[in-house]
Amino acid sequence: MITSHDNTLITLRQQLEAWFDTLLAQGRADRTRETYRSYLLPFIDWCEQRTVRYPAQVTLVLLESWQRYLRAYRKADGQPYGNNGQRERLIALRLWFRWLLQRHHILYNPAEQMVLPKEEKRLPAQILSERETTQVLESLDD
Repeated sequence: MITSHDNTLITLRQQLEAWFDTLLAQGRADRTRETYRSYLLPFIDWCEQRTVRYPAQVTLVLLESWQRYLRAYRKADGQPYGNNGQRERLIALRLWFRWLLQRHHILYNPAEQMVLPKEEKRLPAQILSERETTQVLESLDD
């Protein structure tokens, strides 16, 4: 049994699995959990490369460094993540750290202090054809 004193000895990877168990118990969809997993496991790998293994070792400075990494990262197709892709990953991180704080695994949530990239506003993917636009405009006259 893990006591609250032992919380600091539980690794980021173990804590992430515990969070996924909580999400499952809350009835979160498999797809949601898998999306969070795909967003957060690279963060843990990145942290471990920097010998950061425990939630209490994560600081705002480290998270800002992760944010810069995400901005510079190139996907398999050579394209960077857009602002929304970066935001989604950082929001997942913020949610996980919020859970860590609520469970007293950390004393404060450095992820709450992150400034997220500005949300991209995109036009709808499907645009009406000229004929459809004319039909809509003509229907307004009726």
